[in-house]
Amino acid sequence: MASGRRSLSIVLICLGISLSAAGEVAAVDCPTVSRPVCQCGDTVIADYTMSDHLRNASSVAQCLTGDGLTVASGVTLNCEGFGITGNFDANGIVDKYGIVIKKADDVNIIACNISDFYTGVRLTDSRDVRFEDVSALNNGHYGIEVTDTNDSPATYTQRVSIVASDITGNGDEGIHMSTALGLSPSPFKVSFARAT
Repeated sequence: MASGRRSLSIVLICLGISLSAAGEVAAVDCPTVSRPVCQCGDTVIADYTMSDHLRNASSVAQCLTGDGLTVASGVTLNCEGFGITGNFDANGIVDKYGIVIKKADDVNIIACNISDFYTGVRLTDSRDVRFEDVSALNNGHYGIEVTDTNDSPATYTQRVSIVASDITGNGDEGIHMSTALGLSPSPFKVSFARAT
């Protein structure tokens, strides 16, 4: 029996399929012909409008073990008010994010409800990012974290807009901004606006 399990593992690895806990499958790009509906852990590579809550591979509307979605450059993610929900608790998963935007420019996040992750949104080394009508609620640490790595000034996060959004009830801070270099003044350029 043990050799049968070993053979199954080898076949899955050869097929490029990697299963994780709770039925989640390794991340892939979406939306594509082979993955028209994004799932937990995927990377959104083209404009995408959700038609339901983000689900894991077992069709549960909760990302149980990892990040929600990673968003690539030039993408608009419109959640249409649907949820991206994690599995964070006080003793839970650390450093898992509802939405990850890393080294991605010209990104729009619209009408997303992000909750129950360690941090709702983690934005790193990105420019021209707009959040509109976003709710980042009940996350264990931050609602939105705006940061950069210790790369060059050319990669610093800049021109972030947060419009008509609700970032409350998170474990530490609603919006957290930090730089790995400890620069003063901060290189960030973030604006906040009410709906018009």
